[in-house]
Amino acid sequence: MIVIDIRTCMYPNCFEVNVKSHAISRSISLESIAENSHLYSFVPRQNSRNTKKPWLKRISTNKATRHHCFCDTHEEKFKKLDDHEIENTKDVVLQVYRSICVAFAQERSSMIKLHKLNDMNSYKDISAEVAEEFLRGSEYQELTPLLTEPKVLEVVQRKIMFLLSEKIDRECFSFENLAIQLKLLSDTIESKEIPYNELQTISVESFDHTIFYYKADFQIPVALNTIQHGRAGSTEVKVYSSVTPYEESTVIIGMLPNSLLGDQALVDKINDYFSSEYKVVKYIESVMSSSDGWFIKESVVKKMAKKKEEFFRTDCMFLNERKLFQEYDLSIFDELKIKRFNIAPDDQELLSIPKRPDYDVRYTDMLAAMGLVRSRAEQA
Repeated sequence: MIVIDIRTCMYPNCFEVNVKSHAISRSISLESIAENSHLYSFVPRQNSRNTKKPWLKRISTNKATRHHCFCDTHEEKFKKLDDHEIENTKDVVLQVYRSICVAFAQERSSMIKLHKLNDMNSYKDISAEVAEEFLRGSEYQELTPLLTEPKVLEVVQRKIMFLLSEKIDRECFSFENLAIQLKLLSDTIESKEIPYNELQTISVESFDHTIFYYKADFQIPVALNTIQHGRAGSTEVKVYSSVTPYEESTVIIGMLPNSLLGDQALVDKINDYFSSEYKVVKYIESVMSSSDGWFIKESVVKKMAKKKEEFFRTDCMFLNERKLFQEYDLSIFDELKIKRFNIAPDDQELLSIPKRPDYDVRYTDMLAAMGLVRSRAEQA
């Protein structure tokens, strides 16, 4: 079993112990949308030993977008981002580097905790049913009848844990290579001022990702730092997204693998999202609906009708239901749309609450998407 290191600084060639790092500036970003230094975020509560229920939690700006990532020394590398708005391309790439390091550190910790990867005895929690499912259709399928023997079951359990930890270890290695490329790009890229309300991209031949960014001349009351999961053909891909609010502006950054650029419909969808200020807000709602890692102004949630707030809270639980860049069918930023875009308070877009399957069905589908149970089709 591979033990994965989670306490070393993520800066290249640094082996110091990491501390908790903000992905987005607390002083000039998070506090700009906070009320009494607090924001709302989706943090599901443990409902029983094996289940959770949806919950929107009040979180201080000291904890928002924060996770063990860099050491004290290398935290200083991001001081400009903490004290000043993102103003040029050099800032953009540095923010992407910082954002993905913190987002990946959070995702890695979640995976290790979920599967108890650093617990040498966690293999014992793998049931005989899971072991049987693992053997089915494999070259070791003939071992299935022998799973009643403790020694055989233990071998299969250990094999499953090893393969899982090896997969996470490969992802860590892949991420480290990506982070090194980004760090090199941030050191070498030419510094160009960011225009307002224009979609811009950064693409270089030696880098297999494309960065896109947009600076709106108004505040969208959410801070976001997340990894979204999708597919390019049969290959799993990751899209990194961040939203950094300021008092009178908002910087939106995304980074996607170039393998996705072959999907013209997806490229057209992204371009369309940034064709107007209103659609930019819709874009952020789309990202929020298919990811976690967002922190929203408290009043945005508190001003929702009770039924709508309950629906939104529950919807946050089931990220598996929506695809990358899919338009979200529930309005989140109602007050902003009313004030900025003159949408009537009784407009159908603001009042509409979509239909969803029963909660139990959605929960089973979510567990299947996470690979924790068989899908309903497989069980049939």
